Amino acid sequence: MAITGVAIADPIIWDRIIYIGTDHVWTCRRVTVDGVPIIPSAIKAQIRNKPYGVLWSELQAEIDPIEGWMTFTLLKEDTTDPDWRGRKTGTWDVEVVYGDTTLRWVEGTITVSQEVTLS
Repeated sequence: MAITGVAIADPIIWDRIIYIGTDHVWTCRRVTVDGVPIIPSAIKAQIRNKPYGVLWSELQAEIDPIEGWMTFTLLKEDTTDPDWRGRKTGTWDVEVVYGDTTLRWVEGTITVSQEVTLS
């Protein structure tokens, strides 16, 4: 997903579904109205039970330093913990460092699907 035409400090709402027992990889980037990637120097992404609530998972986060694509990974091993079997909804967000400022670029609801075959 490429995000454009939004003020750099405004977070984008991007709701996600987590299927327990599977790997998840999400990618996005922000670009100027001319299509030029806006590349942060650092990123951090977390899943919590609610805003400012209990941390469920810290996502692995990487930035492509040329194209600006941000990749977020939640591994199968992270969602097979027995605690995940009782979870239904939560929140997630992505914070970036751009220049001297920390900005929230993405936020949304997490829906946890229990309908997966666990091995």
